[in-house]
Amino acid sequence: MCFLVVWEKQPWLLVEAKSAPEKKMPSLVAFAEALRVPHRYQVCRESGIDYADRATGIRTLSADRFLTAFV
Repeated sequence: MCFLVVWEKQPWLLVEAKSAPEKKMPSLVAFAEALRVPHRYQVCRESGIDYADRATGIRTLSADRFLTAFV
């Protein structure tokens, strides 16, 4: 499931929610590139996950780490 947050009528944040992290994210990469989204995340249920894919610009985080940013 993907979520797109728009800021001032421009795509700003794209989040793909997963039960487990995946190394290949073709749909997330395609949407992020097509919409030119600057902030790209894959969020999963597994705890303690936090790494970035430099090639795609997608950061993979556990849901607890991601949601902490909103508190």
